[in-house]
Amino acid sequence: TQTLPYVRYSRKEKLFIREMSHELRTPLTVIKGTVEHILDTPDASVSEISGSLVAVMNETERMIRMSRWLGRINAPTRDAMPDDECDLTGVTREISEVYAEIFAEKDMPFSVRIDEVRTRISEDMWRQILFALLDNELKYAGEGSSVWLDLSRHGSELELVVSDNGAGVKDLEKIFKRFYREEEKPDVKGTGLGLAIVKNIVESNDGSVSAGEREGGGFLIKIKLKIHRAQKEKAPSPEEKKEGQGRKKQEKNEGQGQKTAPEGREGAQNGKEEKKA
Repeated sequence: TQTLPYVRYSRKEKLFIREMSHELRTPLTVIKGTVEHILDTPDASVSEISGSLVAVMNETERMIRMSRWLGRINAPTRDAMPDDECDLTGVTREISEVYAEIFAEKDMPFSVRIDEVRTRISEDMWRQILFALLDNELKYAGEGSSVWLDLSRHGSELELVVSDNGAGVKDLEKIFKRFYREEEKPDVKGTGLGLAIVKNIVESNDGSVSAGEREGGGFLIKIKLKIHRAQKEKAPSPEEKKEGQGRKKQEKNEGQGQKTAPEGREGAQNGKEEKKA
């Protein structure tokens, strides 16, 4: 019999496994309990259990998001750039409104400035970036700190800056490393992967991400991405134009020939009838 090799995990990896086990167990528990409730009421109508079905769907989507998130731990393969542009303005505004309520509960003023920006990037990737950055602020900025989100456009480039006036970060060069967590805040739950995933997503889209101290104190993360417009239909070359015009002219002549032929036969037939008479 073969014995499995002993795997030695670091403290950070053990913490990650424990955190992810908890994160996966929570939605599974909700789904299991909800399905059991549905099975216990077999005579219930669809409208009566619709709320339970929505809960199952929401938890399932949450697990799908987590699986995608885990897939970004290592540098992602370059995805094919979407043909359509993503409305970054709308997505950023939507997520900011959700987090505004959470920040308000923690007495953390949240200011948002969003320019009109569209570019060809996966909406799912952009959402992952925003979730990771804003979750990071909730965990580490500290209650009472102010948080700013600024999405702006500069020519052919967009810039996203998320910052706070909290205590800042000591090891700025380490925050994008996998499993990195601030030792001064061991009570903060997390996997230490959020910013590493952000870095991988941004770099896979030919962008750059950096961290630094905010002017006046605090912490900031800055992301820069090139703006890629939706591809337009390729304009035909002069040769293709000429060929197309010739084809249209030929089709037109053929159409006229088909139209006049019956009239000629009909005229000849009438002439014969007159001669016979």
